[in-house]
Amino acid sequence: MQLVFGDKKSQVCLVNSITGVDDTAAKQRIAQAIVDRLIFIKFIEAKGWMNGDKAFLFNMWKTYNASPTGSFYDSYLKILFFNVLNNPHDEQKRGPFVGIRYLNGGLFRKTSEEEAYLEYSVDDSILSKLITFLESYRFGDVNLGESNYHSHLEKEVMSPEILGYIFERTANHEKGAYYTPDNVTKFITSGTLQALILDLFNSKLRKRGSPASKRIENALVDGSLDKGDLREIYTEIQNLKILDPGCGSGAFFMPVINFLMHIHKLLTSELGLPFNPYIIKKQIIESNIFGVD
Repeated sequence: MQLVFGDKKSQVCLVNSITGVDDTAAKQRIAQAIVDRLIFIKFIEAKGWMNGDKAFLFNMWKTYNASPTGSFYDSYLKILFFNVLNNPHDEQKRGPFVGIRYLNGGLFRKTSEEEAYLEYSVDDSILSKLITFLESYRFGDVNLGESNYHSHLEKEVMSPEILGYIFERTANHEKGAYYTPDNVTKFITSGTLQALILDLFNSKLRKRGSPASKRIENALVDGSLDKGDLREIYTEIQNLKILDPGCGSGAFFMPVINFLMHIHKLLTSELGLPFNPYIIKKQIIESNIFGVD
């Protein structure tokens, strides 16, 4: 993990800013874990899951700087990572961490390197640069107008796909671990799921004696299909079972969900049905997509 800030004369590297560890490879893996965790926190704070504070990390850094004691990593981040986000016992959480829920995914469990070097820490100087860097991005679909920090700045959006990119850069390819890039997952989704659903429409069109369509949108607007046809197609789409036999982090599921959401929106509009994005996405996740890891 070579996260470097500054010009050639004054470069500050995250790996070299980790103290209390005498093994370079261990430092690199700890640095990777720290960056993964901070990026993930930025995504969940954008969702309002850090007690509704969409600038939680930034505000925590400001609180520390107002009265610095020890190091920011020891005083705040270690507690947040291991005692809060990795702790299912909410009654044990204190101060600014009250109400922050346990995340049962393993990201905030100590790595073997962290277990081996329990007293390790990270210099404040690099954390300051890292947090400032993260604050220059807009994560997910966060609405800047709802935040009370940097709201006047134009920010580049950081997609959740960055987590897959980080995984790809650090994956053990010798063991068969790969992250499929976004353009590939979209291409495969187009060639399979989109083609399958287009076939459903064209099957109905042929029965009506109408020419096949090259696009789902065209099949909807040419008037050949009645609401009965569309209801039957919609039922088949709702009952689709899509399996990724090596799903990993779910790279293929993202374009699948997005495409199915698009189809649901088109068909509910044609059928005069309500379109609730939350409910429909939940139905897709629960009923349509399946994965083996």
